[in-house]
Amino acid sequence: MTPRNHDDAAALKRQVVVRYRAPGHVRFQLPTALCGGACGEYLLTALRAVDGVYRVDVYPGQGKLSIRYREPSCDFIRVARALNWAIDGGGSLLVAAAQLPSRPAWLRGKYQEVKETWQAVQVLKRRVALQAGATPEQRERFVLEFLNDVLVFYLTKVHWNAITTLWMRNPWRHRYEWLATFYMVYLLVRWRRSKR
Repeated sequence: MTPRNHDDAAALKRQVVVRYRAPGHVRFQLPTALCGGACGEYLLTALRAVDGVYRVDVYPGQGKLSIRYREPSCDFIRVARALNWAIDGGGSLLVAAAQLPSRPAWLRGKYQEVKETWQAVQVLKRRVALQAGATPEQRERFVLEFLNDVLVFYLTKVHWNAITTLWMRNPWRHRYEWLATFYMVYLLVRWRRSKR
């Protein structure tokens, strides 16, 4: 079901419920008609275009829409108005949704993650093959170094958006995050030096 006129859009908007609200984050419960397929893609595209919004996630199975935004450049009222406009479709949700690619964005993201994981496994296989004649202590060291690197890359990937959009813009407010980051880097460097 997609809104074909003003009445359909109004009926859908009445089903939208705010489930969680905090500074810089709001989560909505959406009707299933807005979560999946082209409508969900259109909502993602429309809301990501709002100045100050840096992350939008739609969870079709749970009927959830999560929006994260930077204050004071954006606020809850602006996000709610943008969602209202997006449900109305800015004139026609059907036309806009039909112009979007049919493959869901999360599928592209999952494909990219699997591809990156496969590449990392290939690098690991080559390194292990080179270490075939190594002693058990050398193999253990290699495995620990590799797992440490994976952990660092994972934490960087998870927090990269926050680092570039929040931590760097307001370092004093996020001083504890910076302290934790520097301490982890210190521990990593100290561990590497002790193994040499």
